[in-house]
Amino acid sequence: MDAESAFVVDDYPYSYHLLCKIRYWLETSTKGAKKGDVRMVTQTTNPRRPGESWNTPKLGQYSALRFLAQYENGHVDSVPLAVWTTAERWMRFYLSGTWALLNAYERKRVGLVVTLSERGDQVGRARWKVRMDAVRAGGCLPYEEFIALHPELEPFVEADYDLIRDYVQAGGFDLVGRWWADPADSVVDLDAEIPLADGSVPDGD
Repeated sequence: MDAESAFVVDDYPYSYHLLCKIRYWLETSTKGAKKGDVRMVTQTTNPRRPGESWNTPKLGQYSALRFLAQYENGHVDSVPLAVWTTAERWMRFYLSGTWALLNAYERKRVGLVVTLSERGDQVGRARWKVRMDAVRAGGCLPYEEFIALHPELEPFVEADYDLIRDYVQAGGFDLVGRWWADPADSVVDLDAEIPLADGSVPDGD
């Protein structure tokens, strides 16, 4: 995406009493340490100037992956996924509803990031898996009942339990094997570079 293919909202608030246009797009870095990373860019028009005069674009933070989303209330934002995605971050990403809207190629890219992240946090991921297996087996009991049955899992705060319970109830994956892939896909090399949005592969510069 770029400014010319951006998502445009025609009646965005400007100052206190004015309206303007705002456009949103995702920009992929092509060089340097952030090569391949994605950030959101926003740009508004200036209704105080004649014609359609665009202000300087505002640049967001880079992340390994980022998806543009419009919510039911009309708000537009981007949903990021960091190159080192913890189990907690993955569950929050899944519960945001973004996964359900992705196509097969986008799901594969997300799956590669999450799987590569797991290699760097095997202890933490294993701890979350033990808890998740217990929540699944317990039928998503109320927190107090669950802890009474599983004192060996403490410390396990209620907020973490609620996150896992919501993830399990939403049909979240176990993150075992190539959980993201279509069975008809070819074998994916997890040691290969993660492809860029246009399908190309970073050259490692």
